[in-house]
Amino acid sequence: MLSTIVVMVRAKWMDSMAATLTETRKGVFAGNLAALAVRSPGVAKLVQAAQPHAGAAFRDADDGATALTLNGIAMCSQRQPMEEARRFAGRIDLEHAGGVVVLGFGAGHHVRAIVERARGASLVIVFEPDVALLRAVLEHIDCAGWLGTGQVAIVTDADDPGQLAASMQGGEGFLSIGIEIIEHPPSKQRLADTGGRFSSRFADAVSSMRTSVVTTLMQSDVTLRNQLMNIDHYVTRRGVNDLAGVARGAPGLVISAGPSLQRNLHLLDDPAVRDRAVLIAVQTMLKPLLERGVRPHFVMALDHHEISKRFYEGLTAQDVEGVTLVIEAKANPAIADSFPGQIRVVGDERLDGLLGADVVGSPAKARIKPGATVAHLAYYFAKHLGCSPVILMGQDLGFTDGQYYADGASIHQVWACELNTFRTLEMFEWERIVRNRRHLRRLEDHLGRAIYSDAQMENYLAHFEADFARDIEAGLRIIDATEGGVRKRGPEIMPLAEALGTFATKALPDAFRAQCHAASGTDRAAVEPARARLQQLWREVREIARLSRETARLLRKIPSGNQARANDIINRVHQLRDQVEGLAGGYALVRQLNQTGALKRFKADRPLMLAGDDLPALERQQRQVERDAMNVSWIAEVADLASDLLGDAEGALRGLPKRTRDPALGEDGAKAVDPTVAARKVKCPAVICLTARDTEPMRIGETTALALTVQRLRRAKLVHRVVVLAPDEAIAHAARAQLNHDDPRVEVRVQALSDAQRTADERWLRCIGRARRWARLCWRSGIAGASCFDEAVSPQLLHGFVEDAGAAAVLVCDARWSGVEPALCDALLTRFAEDPERHPLTFTQAAPGLAPCVLGTGLVRKLAEAAREQVTYGTIGGLLSYMPMAPLPDPIARSTCWHVDPALRDANERFVIDDEAAAQRMSRLWDRAGASMDALRLVEALHDGAEGDALDELHIALVGFTRPRQGLQAAWHALMHDGAPMDVAYFERAVREAVAERPDVAVTLTGPGGRAIAGDPVDHPLFADLVARARDVGVQWLHVRTSGRSSQFDEMLEPLAQCDVVSVDLLARTAPVARAILGEGDSLARANERAIELHKAMVARDGGIERWVVPRITRCDAAYCDIEPFYDQWINTLGAAVIDPLPRAIDGERIAPLTVPRLAAVRRARRVRHVRADGSVVGASGAGR
Repeated sequence: MLSTIVVMVRAKWMDSMAATLTETRKGVFAGNLAALAVRSPGVAKLVQAAQPHAGAAFRDADDGATALTLNGIAMCSQRQPMEEARRFAGRIDLEHAGGVVVLGFGAGHHVRAIVERARGASLVIVFEPDVALLRAVLEHIDCAGWLGTGQVAIVTDADDPGQLAASMQGGEGFLSIGIEIIEHPPSKQRLADTGGRFSSRFADAVSSMRTSVVTTLMQSDVTLRNQLMNIDHYVTRRGVNDLAGVARGAPGLVISAGPSLQRNLHLLDDPAVRDRAVLIAVQTMLKPLLERGVRPHFVMALDHHEISKRFYEGLTAQDVEGVTLVIEAKANPAIADSFPGQIRVVGDERLDGLLGADVVGSPAKARIKPGATVAHLAYYFAKHLGCSPVILMGQDLGFTDGQYYADGASIHQVWACELNTFRTLEMFEWERIVRNRRHLRRLEDHLGRAIYSDAQMENYLAHFEADFARDIEAGLRIIDATEGGVRKRGPEIMPLAEALGTFATKALPDAFRAQCHAASGTDRAAVEPARARLQQLWREVREIARLSRETARLLRKIPSGNQARANDIINRVHQLRDQVEGLAGGYALVRQLNQTGALKRFKADRPLMLAGDDLPALERQQRQVERDAMNVSWIAEVADLASDLLGDAEGALRGLPKRTRDPALGEDGAKAVDPTVAARKVKCPAVICLTARDTEPMRIGETTALALTVQRLRRAKLVHRVVVLAPDEAIAHAARAQLNHDDPRVEVRVQALSDAQRTADERWLRCIGRARRWARLCWRSGIAGASCFDEAVSPQLLHGFVEDAGAAAVLVCDARWSGVEPALCDALLTRFAEDPERHPLTFTQAAPGLAPCVLGTGLVRKLAEAAREQVTYGTIGGLLSYMPMAPLPDPIARSTCWHVDPALRDANERFVIDDEAAAQRMSRLWDRAGASMDALRLVEALHDGAEGDALDELHIALVGFTRPRQGLQAAWHALMHDGAPMDVAYFERAVREAVAERPDVAVTLTGPGGRAIAGDPVDHPLFADLVARARDVGVQWLHVRTSGRSSQFDEMLEPLAQCDVVSVDLLARTAPVARAILGEGDSLARANERAIELHKAMVARDGGIERWVVPRITRCDAAYCDIEPFYDQWINTLGAAVIDPLPRAIDGERIAPLTVPRLAAVRRARRVRHVRADGSVVGASGAGR
């Protein structure tokens, strides 16, 4: 009986102890969970929902800590886990590692040791995919003290970019210092499959983050500039307060500009869609939608760069009636100033704080979460309206089917002026992707296939997925109707037609309609109070600059051995600090602007944080003084910048021009020099190079082309010397006779070249002439990217000149650019002088002959050296083009490009006196507008007189459809008919008529449909004779398009080598792709060999590269995987390659030919004549013959 009682008492005692332990663990777990949620709330929820790991076993270690085994494997020392953890943490170089990434949580002791050693100076990110393990540890071991510091983030999913982005958020400063990834040894085997993948994804994310941080630092003054320049709109336009919830329950369609958009854009053509769904478009889609007759309710904008004004070029108030532009105040002011319709401005925290309620009014403008991109802003705005569901369209976040933009995107209009026989939209689209190759990422698309994205878009994806997770949890329904692009976590995937049919079924709410149609004019009453506030802020930041410089001077006087004297100075410094802080508005502005200074201070503080109490007090004081002196000096510089920006903003409110571009700080923080003043100091002569063709001066009325060109250069305010380089003394003498010297301000000098210089230049010009002939109306985009600037002079000749002249740069012009615009010369010189290191080349997109370019001496030297190896490496066009070995972003979107009026870019004409006809045309233009007219008036006079429509190219199909109808190409050419080879009489007549009409007409010999796929011109039984006859008739420029597969190719190698350019329709890089397209793949290898053999024959014939072989591939579903290796291989091998569009859209193909912009289509129709094998003529005034 007694033993029974003892057993019962013992059992009750054990139950009581177990209950006590359970309660204790609950408390530990709750505290740990709350601490984990400080930085990783999503992970905390996952841990809370998980069950503890069944294989986790805990025991008390000798040092008082808790030891852990997992499935029998020790996760830490079983006797001294904390000592082991401290040794582990001691191996990390925390001085250079602001971010420490630990692979494996284990028992957490090693993480704690790192946090304690870092003393708040590092961010620790732990990757632990085993959530059950985390649950078990957090139930048993108290981690709250160090988890709750906010210095530890935990990631559980290597493939979740949103979770990864959340772990880094707010820690950018730490991560920018440096990162160390360290494996937890006991977890190494356990994380073998996922640890490496996480490390790779983390490295990519950090790269993207650093880019974002650098952008933020570099853009901080740009952002403030834009905000200040938009004050007029901010204080006079309506906000979005009254739009909150007005579309509650209605579907909101966010229309982005991804390449998949074209697949479903037609669904918006139905006017009923606009009546039943809120249409919110990004700014790039405004024009394409309007051209289809679709008027979005809202168009969103936040771009920092002034180039975005191109999205509104040519629009009228009538065009955008019913469309409201919604902008963030940080958008470039050129956007709002260019939009002719209603505008609303989203609330801006900085402007509200700077201007105050008295100026901005009450209530303040409603704010929307700032958008990482305009698509994010559109999504947030849809939520602000109360839309549900939010339907995403064109939100690819990846390069669907190898395409960057949607078909018909506004950028296609910008590229239109460059399209030609050797430059397609398909090339532009592909290059837009791979120009950014080092940032590309391979992700998974909506169909589970591999797709290219890039680091930036992957970052945007992470932002979206984090938003989606929160919003879906809050009850928002999100539909991804993109039907392309990367797979996104969270949204439902649904075809757009189904989404519209399901949700866009009833009229939009009356409240929405009322607000959309409400007048939103401007209220100018707040402008004067805003001016007064800016003047006050200007005075405050000027005083802050003065006080900061005084503080820096005092800090440098603090003695190291006299503490009493040091204390006196420190007290004075504190007084100055209080004065600065008393200037509340100005100080807040300077602190916001001083992003770089804040980062520098943080970096200077870290060593002090790491040292802790180990640092002697005197040394700590000295280092703090050095830090503070640097900081206040930087504050003074930033205050100077702020005063400049505030002055410009106040001037803009008085009607002065707005500042829309370029930060005013150099990389070292120094105030920028007035570029016009700098340009006057730059030694930069204008250089004109004559050639052997200039033996007889080209006359324009009573003067000559050279004289007019020099005359116009002299009108430029910043051109002080013009140097004319002549090939021999006779031409130099003739040039001197054409020029007068009645302007003492501008020196004009003519000098003759040496024989060696002349030979090199002539060879260069022959090679470039062939590369440029089919792009003569384009400023860029000849074969191998050759530009109009390359026509002017060779880099070797230019290099010799600048070395002798000691010039800092040269303004490159051609003797026959008699329409060169003086104002553009000044603009380019000014842009160069602003920052010669960043702008070694300055140029415009103006039509050939209207603008020169400026080249820095260092760049001239590099081009000359590169040209000695291969022509394509030494061209100015090469600098502007895609080079696979060193891809760079297109410079037209950078500050090195001076943006001109679109009319100058899209003139569709060449303003170069190439021949007598051009001279007569220019003479008539002078008569209409006067020789002193500017470039814009010159273009207007051209179009007023219909001077530009003339035959430029002749395309002759020598054969009909002759290939077997097999493979995909059978469908491409299904509408063509078999035909006999062209009769010689038809050929001679076509060529003679064209040469008579235009002596320098460019002739292309091809197959049916303008290609050599369905039939090869080399198969013509008299091909060699026809080539010879073309030359005999006077054809100067001859291009042949062949497949390289003709049985006659080897016999025709010599006639082909005599042509200026030979295109080879290889169509594929691999045999399977060739087989899919042609029905057989065996001929591909031999066709590749023939392209190389032909190139070698051309080189042997000319003694160097003067003629071109251009391989071509057609963009289609089958060839998609071959495009990248094909394009890069042939550009690297032969200097050029072409990506052609499909001949027509094919049923069942995802990829379709991109729509040729009207500008290019009109040019082709008016200037290119096509002659079929049967002798019939189409285009260039030959239609119907």
